[in-house]
Amino acid sequence: MTFFILLLIAFISIFSLPVILVQLQAKRLNAKITISEAFKLRASKSASEKLFKGLAIVQENNFNISLSDLETLHLAGGNPEKVMTALLKYRDIKSLSFQKLSALELAGLDYEASIEDSLKDKTLRIESLKIGQFVINYEAVFSNRIGLGLEENQNENLESKIIDRLTNFLMNWEGEDKLKMQHYILTNVLNVEYWDRILV
Repeated sequence: MTFFILLLIAFISIFSLPVILVQLQAKRLNAKITISEAFKLRASKSASEKLFKGLAIVQENNFNISLSDLETLHLAGGNPEKVMTALLKYRDIKSLSFQKLSALELAGLDYEASIEDSLKDKTLRIESLKIGQFVINYEAVFSNRIGLGLEENQNENLESKIIDRLTNFLMNWEGEDKLKMQHYILTNVLNVEYWDRILV
């Protein structure tokens, strides 16, 4: 009887030791996981230093991101620690999210450079644009959405959209009151809502 008890204890120890080691690894990296979570991570072979460091950032800063979210990113080939470090650094940017950063991470893009780029104001100038009887000078100061700064020829694309919109508007504009036309362009044609759409 004693032999079978010892055998059972040995079996349980061998079975549980790897799970306990996973939990200890997480603790060493300042992350807290349950035995159940350690067992799942062991079974999926997703326990890693990058995962636990990312989880530690989540727990220390009260991010609403689950261990499952981090594990999914890790299993897809992403770096949870890198994503969470960036999310912590730029947490004041409301448009930034774990999902958006994860997508950029998995795409292999330099999203930190993109974020830094998005924080800088940019100026778009259109000078002496002749449309019919009108000559338009237009200047706009804008900031990118996260990720948009990665696109090439961004200003050229925006300028083309603005010119097309102004052309369509002015070809149908009736009247010669320049102040009224200017006010209408700023409040209806190239207003904040329009810029929000083209910068998405």
